[in-house]
Amino acid sequence: DVFLPRLLLCCGLPQSSLLSMIERLGQLGDESVNRDKCFGELLSPSATIEWGLGHISKRTLITRKLLGRITADINILRSKECCDTATLETVAMSSFVSWLEKECENGEDKLKRTRSRKKNNALPS
Repeated sequence: DVFLPRLLLCCGLPQSSLLSMIERLGQLGDESVNRDKCFGELLSPSATIEWGLGHISKRTLITRKLLGRITADINILRSKECCDTATLETVAMSSFVSWLEKECENGEDKLKRTRSRKKNNALPS
């Protein structure tokens, strides 16, 4: 229950803890019957309320922030060359990171469609 808030807050996790946390989240999804539902429940409103991150409440914002932090951490670790490259690639391609990427893309597509509809509705006939 504390994995995602810690990732989101980026609270100084040692690299081994960060990587194993992301790997474990990926394994959770891999072992689940429905990966989308499994990860979605981790980011449900009732779950995120318990995190105490009042200003970050929208699922789209949470997924974007999580993906951004994870991607940044992986890129930093790559640049430091302090980790096994294969481990970093495994983490970067884990089912959890892949799911976050898909959710972010879906959120961006939905936003573009909404903006396009608003723009079209605002045009005079």
